[in-house]
Amino acid sequence: MVMLMRNSNFVEVVVMPDILPQQQLLLELIIISGDIGVPDSEDSSIFFRTMNECKAKGWIKISTFGGGYNKLSITDYGRSLVNSGKSTPQKTA
Repeated sequence: MVMLMRNSNFVEVVVMPDILPQQQLLLELIIISGDIGVPDSEDSSIFFRTMNECKAKGWIKISTFGGGYNKLSITDYGRSLVNSGKSTPQKTA
């Protein structure tokens, strides 16, 4: 959802990401737990689909940890999304 808000001399675009419940849960889990390890061999489970959706949206990053595991970390953007109640304002020129 995109909302246009008029302020004196400019238009502010407020982007409200469509965050699904399972995405919200994953982000909150990473915030509460810190970085988490996941197997590097993905399957077609809801967890791995959710993980890849969050990565594609820039909410988490996945890095190689070793021993057959990857590390999931939340990005600043993902953390601000959760902390701001699911909306992230962005200004455009």
